[in-house]
Amino acid sequence: MKRIMVLFLIGLVLLASGCVKEKTGLTTEKILNTLGSINSMDYGENTTISMHAKDPVSNETLEVKEKITIHALRDFAKNVSFIRGNFTIHAKGHTISMPLESYTNSTSAFININGIWYNLRNTTRRHGELYQSTIDIKYLEKLIREKDIKLEKEGNLYVFRTNITFDELLNALNRSSAFQGLVNTSNMSIKTNRGWIEMGFKEDGTPVYLKDYLNLTMTFPVSKSMMVNSTNGSPTNPSMELIIQDSERIFSINQPLNITKPQGIDDAKPLIELPSG
Repeated sequence: MKRIMVLFLIGLVLLASGCVKEKTGLTTEKILNTLGSINSMDYGENTTISMHAKDPVSNETLEVKEKITIHALRDFAKNVSFIRGNFTIHAKGHTISMPLESYTNSTSAFININGIWYNLRNTTRRHGELYQSTIDIKYLEKLIREKDIKLEKEGNLYVFRTNITFDELLNALNRSSAFQGLVNTSNMSIKTNRGWIEMGFKEDGTPVYLKDYLNLTMTFPVSKSMMVNSTNGSPTNPSMELIIQDSERIFSINQPLNITKPQGIDDAKPLIELPSG
């Protein structure tokens, strides 16, 4: 949820830094005023994650596709949010689907798994940073100044699009160090093959939609046991291609939101402690 606001903030910093080439009637001032005055948001989000990997031992190819659809309410003034949606995974001819719910307030975050609410407060500090980190404004300013952006009229909307890497997005979210710790623990490397974000605005500067795309290659080390069991005796480091496609549609901004604490939150169980790495 914080990610969508970071990407809109990229637009704000981009415009403030004067890097947008304004070819349209939409002015920098309008967008700055609108983005800077967002106190609440009602939006929908659709995310598709496609994974392609090959088992270095059996040479079997694995194809997995995940789809996450949510409806989110976020009140920034009250620092409270609620998400409801659905998660579906397709793998090896099978499909599994389950509902999604999460609730956050100024002090805690909760998730609902199979009808049971769990409190995330006891996750390790590293994992907590991935969810609770703040936006790095200085990095955003540096990032945007290095890019060549054009704001252009498309139908009734004003649109800009720019390339972005996975590392740039993590740094913008101020989650790079926390995520890098997890990557180092697993000795995994991540390469961005392609990535971009696109944003659309109304004439008064109100954001309407956001789209982003990442094509990543994740490489994992081969263990000694895998080398012994390998059919060809000399396996290479296994890798997985990960394609993330995401789109958000803004339903309303700064409208009254009725976000109430879900039933069962007061009895939420602690989430199982994650390894500290």
